[in-house]
Amino acid sequence: VGDIQYMTEWDAKNGTTYVSQIHQWIADNVDSKNIQYVAGMGDVTNGNTAAEWQIALDVITQLNGKVPYSVINGNHDHYANNSSQLGWKGIDQYFGKNEGYMSQFTGENGGLYQAGSVANTYYKFTVGSTKWLFINLDFAPSDDVLAWANRVVAAHPDHKVVMTTHGYVHMDGGPISDEDSNSLDGTHPDGTVKNNGEEMWTKFVSLHENIVMVLSGHMEANNIMMSQGKGVHGNTVTQMLIDSQDSDGKLGGLGYVLLYHFNEDGSEFYT
Repeated sequence: VGDIQYMTEWDAKNGTTYVSQIHQWIADNVDSKNIQYVAGMGDVTNGNTAAEWQIALDVITQLNGKVPYSVINGNHDHYANNSSQLGWKGIDQYFGKNEGYMSQFTGENGGLYQAGSVANTYYKFTVGSTKWLFINLDFAPSDDVLAWANRVVAAHPDHKVVMTTHGYVHMDGGPISDEDSNSLDGTHPDGTVKNNGEEMWTKFVSLHENIVMVLSGHMEANNIMMSQGKGVHGNTVTQMLIDSQDSDGKLGGLGYVLLYHFNEDGSEFYT
């Protein structure tokens, strides 16, 4: 599910139901389409307000108990420019306090970077004989978060790993540099250094033979952008940008979701 920020904002202001319709469709089709996992690409909100977070919580948690899923922060979910915006606290004030969501990452199949916070999580599951691990990182993760991610992936060498984070793939399909997106440059309010797409590739993604895919949003693209890179072990990492917010903004909430169809051993997929 790409950046839903405009739709969440519209729903909160106008009483529309764009985000609800997307997640209700997913919930209704879990069985018929054999959906195993649902990954959000960040920018859950546009203004990082309590009203937008409440809308997002109410509708996304329709998936509780039906299919595993992850929610991550985007840069819009970090805004703290005025008293009505929640800074980094929104995801934990809302999804972190939802037992149905939090329980995914506190049981035997999941984990948290920081106790009590769902800003950085992982979840593992098996389809047929293929073991999968989704590691879901906060916007512009710090070096310490990447060190944690390295430990998690190294501890699961028998899993195919997919990383999700908000800002990673650029409009040309390659990893984002500082020049591509200023919001991925510099430091967070707590002083920790932001890592852009190129830095995440160097410090984390390229180092593990079992990382097979990176999914991200952030950059407004009307097409799915894709590139493939070779890690240090010669493995292929497919990197994809999923963000239909430009179309949503110009044409209204279109309700796009991207479906990945994998073969049984996870070696091939189509979208």
